[in-house]
Amino acid sequence: MKNYYHILGLSFESKPENSLIYAAYKALVKLYHPDIFKGNNKDLKRKITEINEAYETLSKAEKKKNMMNNLIFFTKIIFTIFLN
Repeated sequence: MKNYYHILGLSFESKPENSLIYAAYKALVKLYHPDIFKGNNKDLKRKITEINEAYETLSKAEKKKNMMNNLIFFTKIIFTIFLN
């Protein structure tokens, strides 16, 4: 499962506001702009897709709520597996 907070360079625990999510998104989009990014085009396309998907999910309340519920559910499963 993807952690969209991690993709945008944000902390999951701090529950960042929408303005911070937007600022992180804009900074990464500028960083990975095709005119600026000097890496592989395949890596660039993958990274931009991840960034856009992360912003799309975190900027919409319903998608963000579903993602948070899934993240919490998977975290509980992982802890249960490791504690047993």
